[in-house]
Amino acid sequence: MGKDARGGTAPKLSKRDVLVATGAAIGALALPDMVVGQQAGWPDPGAARAIAAAAHRDHPGADLFNEDALTDVIALMNTTDGRVVLANRVQQDFALSRTCVVDGWLLSRTEVQLCAASSLAVS
Repeated sequence: MGKDARGGTAPKLSKRDVLVATGAAIGALALPDMVVGQQAGWPDPGAARAIAAAAHRDHPGADLFNEDALTDVIALMNTTDGRVVLANRVQQDFALSRTCVVDGWLLSRTEVQLCAASSLAVS
């Protein structure tokens, strides 16, 4: 367990949190229609927020959370073509080892940005 912003113990991410929040991007690699279909979106914004918070805790000051990059991700999340771009970015991240460990989970940089951007979009 890590420390939260107040110095207390932060809860460990559950497997469910990771799968729910990153499922749309990961699912696109096997089933693109999951992401680009009319029903695309985050089924559980709380899970995305939990991953974004853990990523901030594990990688403080990382360029993952650059405001311009997150604004770009939010714009891409809102269109079918943009969701295809994001799904491709996730695949490229893993192929090029653009990954980071968040609370013990290996995630692509784009997945982390999706969680952070999703958190901003629903706030």
